[in-house]
Amino acid sequence: MGNKLENAHTQKFDEIATLLNETDVEERLARSISLSLKSMTIHTEQIADYYTEQLVNILSTNNFSNRSFGGPLDQNLYAQIHSFFAHFGAARDYLGALIAHRIGKNPNKIDSMNRLVRAC
Repeated sequence: MGNKLENAHTQKFDEIATLLNETDVEERLARSISLSLKSMTIHTEQIADYYTEQLVNILSTNNFSNRSFGGPLDQNLYAQIHSFFAHFGAARDYLGALIAHRIGKNPNKIDSMNRLVRAC
């Protein structure tokens, strides 16, 4: 499929969608797992950056009291953590569907790890 998409910048959207739909189940699920894991990596980096910024801010004020720190940017942290776990769950379910396909079950019916466990 990689060769077919080399000229994707000159192809119409419908042509690209058709090429992507022609992929087999395993390739589609593997791509979905990869995308979820990449998204988890991005969110992990953003969470680490947030904590690094908080630590630098605390150290720059020389205020090492036992009080909590927080502010309006904490909502961004909560959103990043929520997104991380949403992508984690998606990767888990895509993996369940891939395993289901490999053991001969229909990945359209068993599309999550929970359903895979129940089916086995």
